[in-house]
Amino acid sequence: MNDIENKNQDEHAQSIDVRESIDIKESIIEIENRFLKLASIQTILSVAAVFTGAIALYAALTESHAVRKQTAASVWPYVQTVINDTNTSESAYIKISLNNVGVGPAKMQGVLLHYKGEFMRDWDSFVRQLDDNAELGVTYGKSDVNDRVLAPEESLVIFQTSERKLVQRLQDTIYQGELGLSYCYCSIFDDCWLKPLPDSEGTQKIESIDQCPDNADDNFL
Repeated sequence: MNDIENKNQDEHAQSIDVRESIDIKESIIEIENRFLKLASIQTILSVAAVFTGAIALYAALTESHAVRKQTAASVWPYVQTVINDTNTSESAYIKISLNNVGVGPAKMQGVLLHYKGEFMRDWDSFVRQLDDNAELGVTYGKSDVNDRVLAPEESLVIFQTSERKLVQRLQDTIYQGELGLSYCYCSIFDDCWLKPLPDSEGTQKIESIDQCPDNADDNFL
């Protein structure tokens, strides 16, 4: 009888142990599931945070780029070459100017003067090929351009003369396409533009470039 009771007690204890073991396993599984759910939620939140951050960064960069373009446009320079000349029985003169018609200052760089296939180093070298007797300050006047800053709406006269002989020869040189003036200029944000020498059709189209070229010995002084 005692043996039967002991056996029943053992079986009951084993049954309790099995149930407890099952309960523990179920608890562990439930805890693991909770951890997995929590990890999934954290992953989703992390991905969402990264995505939100990426959108915010893109928006900031886009806005910054737009502001940069708007700011650059507000200080945009535009330099034009203007030739005023006349040659009549009453008067003769020619004036070559650089006019900044933009809204921002222009830092002038890399000026080139090209005459009959050669680069001129200065006005004197060029003018003496037209008139040996020409003299700076007497028959013509000039202004230096390289490293000059042109304010908005500023006009810089780079060459002028009222000597009839020189006026006539300079007019012929210009209108026959023998003379070419090229220059580069930059804004205060170092956005640069180049006006190249005339092409075969005599046109000059201003181009946007990364930086002004270093023309070394060809630079016009």
